[in-house]
Amino acid sequence: MNIDLIEDSLADAALHPERHDQRTWFCGSTMCLAAFIAQRAGWVLHAARIGPTSAWAEKDGTRISICEAARLEARLTREQAHFLFVDSASDGLKELQARWEHMKDGGTTSGHWCPPGNSPAHLPCRRNAA
Repeated sequence: MNIDLIEDSLADAALHPERHDQRTWFCGSTMCLAAFIAQRAGWVLHAARIGPTSAWAEKDGTRISICEAARLEARLTREQAHFLFVDSASDGLKELQARWEHMKDGGTTSGHWCPPGNSPAHLPCRRNAA
């Protein structure tokens, strides 16, 4: 994992909360963590309209999804990228940072996950999984 890139991108999002929105890849004025990562790594972001299929990243003649650009630059597996970029769509920045800390500390990225202190009694949290 490219820990510095991910943590620097999270810091960018924290410094500019008005630009962070985990619900959309990139719509010109707001973007998710994946877009912060891709942009920091030198990808040019494009958006034709709001939505995951209408935004893409371009670098050195290559055009791919923002999620894939971020995954490659952050050196994440597809499962890790899904956990950090897709499963987090309803997360605020605080929950997203907890999700990252969980993953960085070696926590599982498959199955159900709840931020610390938010686990419904009937659901096992990933942080408690072996």
